Amino acid sequence: MTSKHLIASMVAIAIGCSHSAVSYAETPDTSSRSEEWKRHSIDTTSLGVDGVRSADVNGDGLPDLVCGWEQGGVYRIYLMQRKPESLPRWIHVDAGAAPAVEDALLVDLDQDGAIEVVSSTEGNHRKVLVHWAPPPTKHYPDSSLWKTETLFENGSRWMFAVAMDVDGRHGPDVMVGGKRQGGSIGWLESPANPRDTNAWKFHKLTDATWTMSIICRDSKGDGLSSKRKRTTIPRTATPASV
Repeated sequence: MTSKHLIASMVAIAIGCSHSAVSYAETPDTSSRSEEWKRHSIDTTSLGVDGVRSADVNGDGLPDLVCGWEQGGVYRIYLMQRKPESLPRWIHVDAGAAPAVEDALLVDLDQDGAIEVVSSTEGNHRKVLVHWAPPPTKHYPDSSLWKTETLFENGSRWMFAVAMDVDGRHGPDVMVGGKRQGGSIGWLESPANPRDTNAWKFHKLTDATWTMSIICRDSKGDGLSSKRKRTTIPRTATPASV
């Protein structure tokens, strides 16, 4: 099995709440489109898989994952370990509680070289959380070294977040989107000291009924990223500004 055939996509598969799994699909080692892809489970130990993001967390050139478990109330990072001609193995980092987590984002918020997690929560929790990673000199997978704090809350249900340097100051800001009553899309402005969670400021851009994703692109070709959103509108909901 060559490396180019090994990983085609990373997917989260939730089959009810009692059979959830973070999995990846292995590309068939053939040009035949009829051959089935093989699914390999990475983690089946919690409930309610809700979205997977990928980034090279530890700089080894391999894609790592982060995933929130909505019913399990946790988020986890999965560090890929791979040897030539073999299937990958994964180190699990269970680095903080996130009740009713809907989305998890990998980003180095404080620019110290260690990748944090920003999680969006809904249900009765309704917060944007930051899970601070240990410094690069410490052991990243050590759950006891992680620290969880509230980055923002205003009573809204938060659904999705992306990192985006909106103002060109203090490193990455965070674009967030919510849903239903009071739902909005806006950005959290990073302060001079990103670790000062009380100093982050929220700037509302528009109302939103149900944010499904936010995509940052330079749509005008001026070298600046613009924001695009995808929303769905429940049949019983009154459309807001979407």
